Amino acid sequence: MHRQQTFSKPAVAANTGVLAAQTLPTSGTLVVTAGITNPDVPRTVRLKGNQSTTQGLVVTVVGTDIYGNALTEAVTMGGAFATPTDSVNAFKTVTSVTFPTRGGASDTISVGLGAALGLDSLCDAFSFLNTPTALITAKTVDTAVISKNTVTLAATLDGSTDQAVEYLPQTHPTGRLWG
Repeated sequence: MHRQQTFSKPAVAANTGVLAAQTLPTSGTLVVTAGITNPDVPRTVRLKGNQSTTQGLVVTVVGTDIYGNALTEAVTMGGAFATPTDSVNAFKTVTSVTFPTRGGASDTISVGLGAALGLDSLCDAFSFLNTPTALITAKTVDTAVISKNTVTLAATLDGSTDQAVEYLPQTHPTGRLWG
C-alpha cells in the first residue's frame, strides 16, 4: 500500500539549533539536559566540533523516536572536524546529550539539525522502487527499528515549506503488515 508522508516545514540542516556549542570537560563527562531545543520534525541530529581534537570523540544523544519510544545513540565524531557528523537515528525529541572528556584545550561540540528526516513506517529495500530518484538524495531503511528509517530529500528545506515523500512501507505504523 502506498504511503505519502508530509513533514511540516522542516528547517534546513544546520550545525546548531538543538543545543549551543558546549565546552568539553577536562575530565569525566558533561551531561546536558537544559537549553535543548527539540528538532522541528523527527530527524537525525548533527554534531559539529570546533577543532580536530574532537575527532573520534563519542557523544551520546538521548531522546525519543517518532512514536515517543526511548532512543539512545552513541555518535562518534567524524574524521574531518570541518565536516559535521549526523546521527543514524531520527530523533523526535532530545532529552539529554552526554559529552566526553575533551581531546584538546578549548574543544566544543554543538548539536544541530541533521539532513535526514524520520519516516513513520518500517521500510525495506523495495520501499522506494517507485519513488523518483530526483526527489531523494539518500535513504536508510530498517525493517526492525523505526528510527533508522530516514530520507534526505532533494528539495531545499527552508523552514517555511511543507515537504512530502511517497513510498511503499514494509509495515504500517501500527506494526501490521500492509496488503
